[in-house]
Amino acid sequence: MPKDVMKTVAFHSVRGGTGKSVLSLNLAYLLSDAGYKVVLIDYDMRAPSLYFMLKKPSVNKFLNDYLEGEARTGEILVDLSKKLGVKGKLVVAFSDPSLEAVKEMMTKTRKWEMGALRRLLALIRELRGKGYDWVLIDSPPGPQYSAINAIVSSDVVVLVITPDKVEVESCKPYVSDIYKDVTGKVYLIVNKVPASSMDEAVSTAKSLAKTIGVHELLGAIPYYPEILLYNGEKIMAKDFPNHPYSRILVEIVKKLTSSSQLPKLSSDNA
Repeated sequence: MPKDVMKTVAFHSVRGGTGKSVLSLNLAYLLSDAGYKVVLIDYDMRAPSLYFMLKKPSVNKFLNDYLEGEARTGEILVDLSKKLGVKGKLVVAFSDPSLEAVKEMMTKTRKWEMGALRRLLALIRELRGKGYDWVLIDSPPGPQYSAINAIVSSDVVVLVITPDKVEVESCKPYVSDIYKDVTGKVYLIVNKVPASSMDEAVSTAKSLAKTIGVHELLGAIPYYPEILLYNGEKIMAKDFPNHPYSRILVEIVKKLTSSSQLPKLSSDNA
């Protein structure tokens, strides 16, 4: 597979609580289990969650260390392929979840963020050279500099929202301003939709996509309380592959792969 076809996808939201991190983890699992080489980056250094969602794995160096110039790429990548039993490869770059590290991130200046952007771009270039297929970035919410760094570093942006009216209204400026320089597609996932049927969820999502000006609807996901119940204990796509949530994510993966130059996800892997 040519090395220059790697796709970088930033998962972004206007605010926290949209289910963005759960989505990025499950999609990373599905892509890697379909045979792809996947890197998942927890770039939300002010509220890191993937470390806890993946049961506190052993970490040599954190992403924070890399962005400070105090770690090499190989030191921050934790290979979870064997642990998760995927057919391809899944490695994760974790943000430091300690309170001290989170407090330190609150003090970072714009100058530091500019340097962090250069380091992030260098990391992505190195991963491309190593033959990875997908880099998924779980970005911070909102318009903070770290979120913009994740967005401008990516080929594709996936905006994750809920049907909350205030959240939908606040999405409009993001689409017209922050995403205007994105060279690839901006997709929308509407998550946690109160709906009695999948058709109702899709109808709601299409309406919201039109309202905020994003016409590339990637998925509509009804509200499932068990997602919250099992978060940090289970990966839905791995442990409950027949759950409606998991099946919806399989369809999202098919859409992502069909829009890239990478091989499509075959029905055998679905």
